[in-house]
Order: sequence, then structure tokens, then C-alpha cells
Amino acid sequence: MLNGMSDDGRVFAGMTDWAIGYRFPTVWVDGKQIRLYEEGIDDSEGYLYEGLCYCVSPNGKYVTGYWSEDGTSLTGFRYDVETGSLDEFENGGTVVTNNGKVYAVSIGGAFGYVWENGEETSFWETVADLDCNFMTQLAEEVKSDGMMTSCYAATEDGKVLGGSFTYDGGFAQLQYPSIIVMK
Repeated sequence: MLNGMSDDGRVFAGMTDWAIGYRFPTVWVDGKQIRLYEEGIDDSEGYLYEGLCYCVSPNGKYVTGYWSEDGTSLTGFRYDVETGSLDEFENGGTVVTNNGKVYAVSIGGAFGYVWENGEETSFWETVADLDCNFMTQLAEEVKSDGMMTSCYAATEDGKVLGGSFTYDGGFAQLQYPSIIVMK
């Protein structure tokens, strides 16, 4: 399965299934397949290993996604295509920019984070004081203007972010589409 591709078509990313049921985050560079987190798998605990690559930066330098060794924990990563290095952080990566900035989400996608220069901060803290227009398309029952809490897409220049506004619907967290346009 493919989820992302660089602008020049050299780098693809997604996941591969093993016949034994594991899904591995996978990158293809010039047709060569690289499975991330393939080493050190221990079947003795009966875990279902699972992960995927969500996004390739437009310039093809970075790939981001997530890996879970036990189905309940989440490790986000940024893979550097040029060096082969793998940086890890607490939440699953959904978007990566040309300069390596990663937007990430918690399990279930309700809370967003930004990982940059080795530090992870809340997405809300990152955008709260920006000079932006917040555009949300909410259901009638939502009595709030809303604010994006998770980022799932970004333009190459990072001036438009798309994602979800999370609203507490009483019995569940509800997510609605949201866009931030930087001025």
C-alpha cells in the first residue's frame, strides 16, 4: 500500500504486509524497498506488529509515520532518506515538510503534536498565537468556532494546514474537518 510520494517520483512510502500478519512501514527509493523496524521482531509475546508510513516530504528527503510493537503503544518516526537515520518520538507522524518538521497525532488522532529539532510540542501551542484564519465545517450541534487539533496535510510552503477539529460530544470525541490559512 502506498500513502505518499515525493514530487519527483523517486521516493514512495506506505506499508508492506508479511504473510504472517505484520504490517511494516516501508519506503521505496528508486525502486529499492526498505522495510523500517524489520529487525528484532520477537514472536514469543504474540504481538501483532503494525505500522506504516503516512507521508513523504515533497523534496523526498524525509518520510514519517508510526510503528506499534504491541497494538497499544505508538512510536512516531522521521526517516531521513539520504542518511538512513531514524528519529523517534511519542506520537504517530502524519505530515513531514521539506525541512523535516513533523506533524503527529496521538492514538485515535484526537490530539496533535509538532516534532521539530528533537522536541515535541502540542499542535495547539504551536498555532494558538498565529495570525491565521480558522476555517471549520462543523455540524449544527457543535456550538463552537473550533480550532484544529490535529494536522493531516500541509502545503509545501506550510502556509495552509488541513486536519481535524476535535469536539467533546459527550460520549465520544468527534472530529470535524478544519483548515488553517496563514496570512
